[in-house]
This record gives sequence, C-alpha cells and structure tokens, in this order.
Amino acid sequence: DFYWDYDFKYADISKDTENKAHYFTEFNTKKYKSQYKLEKENYPETAIHAIACNSNIGQTKYVSKLLNKELKNDNGIKSALVLANETLLVPMLYALPVNNSEEQSEDEEEIKSSNPKVNITMGYPIKSSNTYNFIDLFLFLHRNYSKDKGYRTDDVRAILSHPNIVDLCKGDIEKIDIKIYHNLYIKPEILPSENELLEKIFTPCDSKHILTELLDIAKLLKANVDEIEQECILQASMEINRVQSLLERYSNVIEIDSIAIYRIMMSILKTVNLSFIGEPLSGLQMMGMLETRCLDFDNIIITSFNEGVFPKSDIGSSLIPYSVRKPYGLPTTEHQDAIFAYNFYRLIKRASNVWLIYDTRNDSEGSSGEISRFVKQLEYLYNVHVHYISVSNTTKVSENKEIIIKKSEEDIKKIKYFLEEKGLSPTVLNTY
Repeated sequence: DFYWDYDFKYADISKDTENKAHYFTEFNTKKYKSQYKLEKENYPETAIHAIACNSNIGQTKYVSKLLNKELKNDNGIKSALVLANETLLVPMLYALPVNNSEEQSEDEEEIKSSNPKVNITMGYPIKSSNTYNFIDLFLFLHRNYSKDKGYRTDDVRAILSHPNIVDLCKGDIEKIDIKIYHNLYIKPEILPSENELLEKIFTPCDSKHILTELLDIAKLLKANVDEIEQECILQASMEINRVQSLLERYSNVIEIDSIAIYRIMMSILKTVNLSFIGEPLSGLQMMGMLETRCLDFDNIIITSFNEGVFPKSDIGSSLIPYSVRKPYGLPTTEHQDAIFAYNFYRLIKRASNVWLIYDTRNDSEGSSGEISRFVKQLEYLYNVHVHYISVSNTTKVSENKEIIIKKSEEDIKKIKYFLEEKGLSPTVLNTY
C-alpha cells in the first residue's frame, strides 16, 4: 500500500492545482493507490514570522538571538535550523550560543542556551576552505607561467599571501626583495629555494606533472594545519588522484593542457563536501532543505528565505536544453519548484512556530533581495497572517583619533628611496 502525505494544513494539494506541489500528486495517487483513507489530522496553530535582515551575518546573529530567547527552554530535538543557502554553515556555527560563552551583549541581557548540542546533517563544502583557495592559486599560478618571462607577479603575491603559506614560510617570504614587485613577471630563480615548500610551489612543471607536484605540496601542508583543513586536504587529494589516473589512462587519446586541468579540478572540487558526525537524537537539528523530508518539528527556522535561493532559480549546469528536457520528462525548473513547494508546505504544517529569515540585499549569489514566493502564497492563496519583522544593525560612530605611525631609520630610508630615486606611479599614490 502507498499512503501520501498530501493533506496540507491549508489545502489538500492532491486537489489544489494552484499549488506547485500539485505537480506530482495526480500521477502518484493514480498509479500508487492507497487501500485505506487516512483520517483528517488536527494541526496546531502556526505562528509564521518573516524577518528581513540586511546581511548574512545579520541572519546568523538573529538566529542566535532566537535560540537564546524564544527557544531557550527547548531541548533541541524539537527545533530545526534549515539553511537554504548552505554556504552560511560556518558563520552560523560561530554565531550559535554556547554555555561557556563569557561575552555578554552590550544592549541586551544574554541568556545562556540550556543545551548547546548541535547535530549537523549537511556537509561542509571544500570550496569554503583554505585548501580550495590554495589549489586555485597554485593551478592558476602555473597556468599563467611563461618559459620566457616566468611567473606573473600578481599570482606570486597572491600565493605568498595565502594564510597557510604565511604561517609556514613567513621568514623566507620576508627575504624576497620588495623591488621584484615592480616587474610584471618574476623568474623562478629569484624566488626563495631554501624552503622545501616554496621550492615545490615555484618549480615550473608541465601539465603532465602538475598534479603530482600538487599532491607532494598537499602532504607538506597537511602536517601543519588544523583538523578540518587536514580533512579538506585528504578529500582534495583523493579527487586529484582520481583525475590524475584518468588523465594517465587516456593520455594517448587526448592531450590536456594546464588551463584545462585548472578548469577540471576547480569544477570537481566545488562539489566536494566533508561530512560531520553527530548525534541525531539530541541537540538542535541543523540541516539543508532536502534533509527535512519526512521529519516534523515544533519550531522551524529557515535562513536565506529569498526568491532565487528558495526555490533555486537554476537546476544546475547541463548541456541538455529546456526544449529537450520538457518533452522527454527530464527534470526542469517546474520539477524543482514542485519539490521545493512540497518540502516547504509539508515541513510547516505540523509546526507551532516558523521563522523565515531573508536577506534584503541584491547580491551575486542568486539572492534577489526579496522574500520567497511562498510567503506571498501563504498570504494570498491561503489567507495566512504573516508577522513581518525588520532587523537593522546598530552602528556606533567612534571619535577620530590621530593616526601616528612610528618609523625607524630603515623605514625612512625605504620611503626616501621611493620618493627621491624610484618615484611613485600615479596609480599607487591614488590607491594610498
């Protein structure tokens, strides 16, 4: 027997054609029939709040405030924190209230959370890590390498400024003569070779050996970073090994240059996530929207509840156009909208409190700066009262203090060198 959870609090979507979630219902209920009719449920009264914030960090701070005030007596398992934009995971972890917090808010009394446990059922994207950033800089450095000219100065400066490289090679980086930065290109011979890590980074290598060189560098970095970065390096190394073995297998069929390797590796690493281990039966449940399926919570907080993010405005990269997808029954934007609609309405129907937090900015990550269409549907299709709240940051203007930078004789010599001998370009002076 098949039994479908299609009876929503506000409408029966198997009959409500206005609701996008109706997209699947007719097919499912006809092909997979139920032997018995389910009894009508008595759903709790639901208070729905729409909160406007003007930044991602503002969203995380508001969530922290909710957990401290509204949900301080909840043991966690009854509450779900849903991240529509999963890149908000790390800032959200830093913003969560904990028992041992010694800091206290200046403008309000902070109530310590009674249960700081968190169960994370979503992955940490490698693209948010220092490891991903380093691989990007390294491959970009070598894709722009010229045998005649050397490395581009901007690429060298970028990789020498990477946090992991600065921590491990600070002394050797300082030895590099500042004069080299006035050239567009830098020869590898000028760069420090005493340090094993820097020597491997700046050793010219062709497309056949660049991934091998990257794996050797990863081993050197792995011993000197924190646990999360170590795991990122491990996962990245597995992907690099996989690509390398494929390139070797088909080397007689196709020849790949360093530009193609850069594009292949970065596109693969963007999709890699680290999995967290947690206790699913205790603590606040932090998850993505797809992880909420078949689960019910009393209190639900959804962040990044923006049009373009919830639902997403694209279905991922594909070479198959919409005109081919539609007639052959392949997933389209309508299919994706229906999935989001069903998951949203099913999630909130048994909840007592729902907070929908959205970013009012129009940014490059797909957010339009307006709240998701589902709020307007609740209001105009189902006559649901939504409490609108606007949250703004409080800014404090500090007094201007006199800026005094003490200069040693060595500093003064360097300044005179530029002012009296070398000269300053208009661009540099303008930037200063």
